[in-house]
Amino acid sequence: MPPENVDVPYLWARVEPLLGYLPGGDAEEVRRALELAFMCHEGQMRKSGEPFITHPGLHELSQSLSSLDWQNNGKMV
Repeated sequence: MPPENVDVPYLWARVEPLLGYLPGGDAEEVRRALELAFMCHEGQMRKSGEPFITHPGLHELSQSLSSLDWQNNGKMV
């Protein structure tokens, strides 16, 4: 998928299955953090022309998923 077509539903479909270790409704907090990151960076473009959110969004999600301290990682998005 071209980076300009990456959006919350696209990333969420790939991330949600990996969040089974989170208790209760915590996965929904991760989704809200992802939505906030997309909203905050809307319209920002990298020098390459890609939307700014493609790299930090994917990076932060991978960090959140690999860390036991996912709540603090989500605050950095």
